[in-house]
Amino acid sequence: MAFSQEWNSEGVYVNFFGQLTSIDLIESNSKLVGRPEYDSIRYAIVDFTNISEIMINNNDIDIATSFAMNIDSYNNKIKVAFVADIKDLQHLIEKYIEKTLILMPQAQQKLFESLSEAQTWVDS
Repeated sequence: MAFSQEWNSEGVYVNFFGQLTSIDLIESNSKLVGRPEYDSIRYAIVDFTNISEIMINNNDIDIATSFAMNIDSYNNKIKVAFVADIKDLQHLIEKYIEKTLILMPQAQQKLFESLSEAQTWVDS
């Protein structure tokens, strides 16, 4: 497990570190939705700035998009801020955002290069 989750009354901070795999993405998403707090949080900040190796691809983005569609009914007002500073990973996140917006136009998702920018956006 190469991620951690920190919860507060308003949202959750997810930090991925080390090698990023599809298993980590699936486990993290499952743990998010598995908590009763998920239904009422305002935001999620998903931080990929501590990744040392990317082991995901376009197929994994399709899986993540399907998962997002399935959980949208639990909390469709959540703002999701992705933070990444590796260009290849930014490209994959942009694809994910693009695909989810086609299927869920109400989704509030944005990619940032810094945690402070992401925090400012989710607080707005």
